[in-house]
Amino acid sequence: MHGVNEHSVSVEVGGQTLSFSTGKYAKQADGAVVVSCGDSRVLCTAVCSHEPSRFDFLPLTVDYVEREGAVGRIPGDFLKRDGRPNERTTLISRLIDRPIRPLFPKQFRNETQVICNLISYDQDVETDVMALCGASAALHVSDAPMGEAVAGVRVCLVDGELVLNPGFEARIGAELNVVMAGTKTAITMVEGGGNEVSEEQMLEALDAGHAAIKTIVAALDELKAKVGVENREVEAAYEVPADIIEAVKGHSDKIVAALAVKEKHARKAALKEARSAIVEELTAGIEDEEELAAKTDEVKAAFGKVEVSIMRNGVISTRTRIDGRAPDEIRDIWCEVSMAPRAHGSAILTRGETQGLVLS
Repeated sequence: MHGVNEHSVSVEVGGQTLSFSTGKYAKQADGAVVVSCGDSRVLCTAVCSHEPSRFDFLPLTVDYVEREGAVGRIPGDFLKRDGRPNERTTLISRLIDRPIRPLFPKQFRNETQVICNLISYDQDVETDVMALCGASAALHVSDAPMGEAVAGVRVCLVDGELVLNPGFEARIGAELNVVMAGTKTAITMVEGGGNEVSEEQMLEALDAGHAAIKTIVAALDELKAKVGVENREVEAAYEVPADIIEAVKGHSDKIVAALAVKEKHARKAALKEARSAIVEELTAGIEDEEELAAKTDEVKAAFGKVEVSIMRNGVISTRTRIDGRAPDEIRDIWCEVSMAPRAHGSAILTRGETQGLVLS
């Protein structure tokens, strides 16, 4: 076709062909990929600004969009347009966001938008993991500085056998239904549930899923090589001076004592107090305001690194979590129903210091 420079790759997952195509649609986006499997199709686009935002975090927006037309249905009655995002699309958007966000450099602050439009839906080919793979592919073939490709796969235990990306009936009756995401070197996200499956079965599922993820990531790397786009350069991350880190380590006893506080809010207050004390000691005698501000920022940054190091080393060496629990010990859980007498239904779940209230 005149003016079309299309590139595509395919990979087999769970007995089905998963295909990625770019260069034909949405050419004004920085990256655009159509991912297809069976009769399901998702158009994933990625746009990344070239100027840093004013925020001190990555302003990444991920939207998974479903429309009635994707299944051949036209909204009836007086409503002729699709409504606001529903629970399913919101959860899938989060499913895509979680494994993608950590792959950007920490100092990257450019506004980035990923939109996954469902354009055709086959109920035997679920589109959540397809959209995750397509979003990763769209970013991968753009110049966005995402470190490496990520991919997703669904692993189900059906009649005692592990199945990758199964059909609708198999998903409904599965003893284990897990969505995984990862890179070629590690699993980065696991979400799902099971009917009291064994630890061995869960580990087998994770191994099978990661093997499939590696295959998909290899295909995405191949697609990127065909497109030939290089990642944009990003300013090097700020490195805290080694002498400042060593100076903060000299006050590790204060950090250790603060981390020993088991109650969350009290521990947070103790850490803040410890940081203030260390900053005061290490900036004593500095009178110039600019120099004082710069030194204070360095000490605070070093404090954060030392705090994380002490916490992680403590968990590994003592096999005890920061709140005193063992690795296999869960928080206290209690539930209550009908706590709101006028509501149709009400329930509250408490796990440790976290509570969730549901009213209907």
